[in-house]
Amino acid sequence: MLITFKKILVGLINVFSKLIYNFLLLKIIAIFLGPSGIGIYSQFRSFWQLSTTFTNLNSSAFIVQRLSIIENKKIFFSNSFILILFLNIIFFIILITNIDFFANLIFLNNNEFYKKILFYSSFIIPLTSMIVYLFSSLNGFKLFYKHTILSLVISSIYIFLTIYFSYYGADFDIFSVLKIILISEILSLILLLLILFKYFYFKHLFILKIKEFLINQRNFVKNSSVFLISGLVFLSSILIIKIIIINYLGYSKLGIFESAWAICIVLSFIATKSLSFYYLPELSNLKTKDISIVVNQYLLTSPVIICVLYIPLFLLNENLITIVFSNEFTEAHYFFRWLLFAEIIKLYIYIFNYPIIAKNYFKFFLIMEIVFPILFLFLSFISINYFLNIEYLCIAYLLTNLFYLLINFYFVKFKLKYNFERNLKMLLIYTFFITIFFIFINWDQKMHYFFNLLYIFLFLISYLLLVKKNI
Repeated sequence: MLITFKKILVGLINVFSKLIYNFLLLKIIAIFLGPSGIGIYSQFRSFWQLSTTFTNLNSSAFIVQRLSIIENKKIFFSNSFILILFLNIIFFIILITNIDFFANLIFLNNNEFYKKILFYSSFIIPLTSMIVYLFSSLNGFKLFYKHTILSLVISSIYIFLTIYFSYYGADFDIFSVLKIILISEILSLILLLLILFKYFYFKHLFILKIKEFLINQRNFVKNSSVFLISGLVFLSSILIIKIIIINYLGYSKLGIFESAWAICIVLSFIATKSLSFYYLPELSNLKTKDISIVVNQYLLTSPVIICVLYIPLFLLNENLITIVFSNEFTEAHYFFRWLLFAEIIKLYIYIFNYPIIAKNYFKFFLIMEIVFPILFLFLSFISINYFLNIEYLCIAYLLTNLFYLLINFYFVKFKLKYNFERNLKMLLIYTFFITIFFIFINWDQKMHYFFNLLYIFLFLISYLLLVKKNI
């Protein structure tokens, strides 16, 4: 357990840097621009994430898996770099020449304000796409410490620029935010290229025939297509849901929802990336019979992650939203409690998703990644269109995650012969009831912090004792 926890800790440090500058940026936007500003930024970010997913083929997990196991790493890395670069050039040309169309589609308005946002986006998206690809390659090459150090450096760049623009900028607006992102992404890309320069190997391009090179690129697209489709379906669903909220409730309501959603998504990102930093490369090198051992190791650490990362947020809830954003966002705590519970379930979805990916059960993975986002979109449409109620949307997210987890678990259990140890099962059931207890006593935010901290301390001590006694 200790070795697994150390691996998770390295991943946690890696992604914690992203947490700092993301929330600092959100805080500045909330102070200067309010809920409607957060709503506009939310819609930009959804388009940014969706487009980045498309332009790098959502190939992060595939790149990590392939670079972890193949011998000709440099050739694979160089070939995929050319492909991702080409796709981003094409995307840039399409977006910059069709700004009116995309402004109407994404923001439901094509005035100069929204067109200017998309103008910045046409530069930011290709940069981010390349950065995501290069960071995945660092992980695939198992340059974990360089990955971590670079994440900290990039975080420092974002923080410096955010402080500079907020204090010294004449009028801080959404375009100040876009300038911060653009400058940071340019510097980040330069640093990544310098670190990975020695891994580029383009000499083979002069030896390979054009036909062979194209076949290699086609294979990359084919192998990435599972991750691409899954990413596009989920992010498209989120983008459409936000468009529905804008249409029925406006940007201010979207901004309030986004304040709760952003905290949960960033938290989920931290937890899952901390796990996957070593988890996916480790699983990729294992035989099917050995997968149960690794999965159980990570499941054993999950209650500690929940206790350290998730439960404290249940306790803070309304105060956290006020601190991270402002008093204008207090309504978001009604959404936050449902979303946070859903993200705990999502943590376990990822734990069981990675063995499926590592053992190439891509068809099943793809079906799940298509069916459940569409189900969530359908339930969200009903929640907003018929009830004008965002809280119902959050409950729908919780239920879809729960169904997803149950199906994933049974697939891994029967297909990969996963052995769910009795002692581990008892520990996780214990954690489940303790988590429900914390949620219940803090539902209306009236429990004193002293008692909450005491309960957390007692749970951690009792859990660690149970693990030590191998119960």
